[in-house]
Amino acid sequence: MAVSLRSAPLDGARVRRSDRVVERVVDGELVLYDTARHRVHVMNPTAAWIWRLCDGGHSPAAVVSALVSRYSGVDRATVEADVGEILARFRVEGLLDE
Repeated sequence: MAVSLRSAPLDGARVRRSDRVVERVVDGELVLYDTARHRVHVMNPTAAWIWRLCDGGHSPAAVVSALVSRYSGVDRATVEADVGEILARFRVEGLLDE
């Protein structure tokens, strides 16, 4: 069954990184290693910023608000779509606790 990457809801529970993911900065890029799946993920700057907000203290809507505040002039609807897609990808890859 295919998983839509645009399906992550922006309301609801706070997002939290999985404890099984180890993170390091390598040559200026955030690199995640999933110790359970033995997979490496290299984050672009926006995904890295979203990742850092997945601390259990932010809901997806709060992540959107933080990004809208950080990047002046961005369209909120675009940010909502992008955050939804990135959080969905994090979930599909098993990087977030459910």
